[in-house]
Amino acid sequence: MSIELTFGGSDKALLERIRAKGAQIVRSVLREMDIDMLKLQAHIVRDKLSGQVLKRGPNTPGHSGGTLAASIRKGETELVGTEIVGQVLGAGGDAWYGRLHEFGTTSSYEIVAINKKALRFFIDGRAIIRRSVMHPPIKERSFMRSSLEDMRSQIIEDLQNAAARGLNE
Repeated sequence: MSIELTFGGSDKALLERIRAKGAQIVRSVLREMDIDMLKLQAHIVRDKLSGQVLKRGPNTPGHSGGTLAASIRKGETELVGTEIVGQVLGAGGDAWYGRLHEFGTTSSYEIVAINKKALRFFIDGRAIIRRSVMHPPIKERSFMRSSLEDMRSQIIEDLQNAAARGLNE
């Protein structure tokens, strides 16, 4: 998912001014993209992973809770060719399951005990112990893409303002 800013119009004086101030504009937009990606990271963790979409797991033996939230981080903001790229990353490493929630699954899948002899979970307060279980498909519960969509208009406005500041520096 991306956001694109374009400058339209045929004002030759504006175009020349933009060309002359290109470096300042790029620096200003890079700084603003960094700030907006930090805001996006905070929105994902504070809102989407704390109740709006998903809740942090319980602090139970063998489950520290917050693994997915802790995986959400701002990546490097950089100029790649003619594009300024900002990113928020997550759902990697121990939080791999975040992708299952973000995109959902279309079929059931087996969960097998790996580090222990069996799996233990509770249904209606009763402990269930099994060597493996079939997990039903997971419905999509986007926390990253939906967060970007929530903030899209504000990010665009912020980047446009940053470009204008760079033009006026």
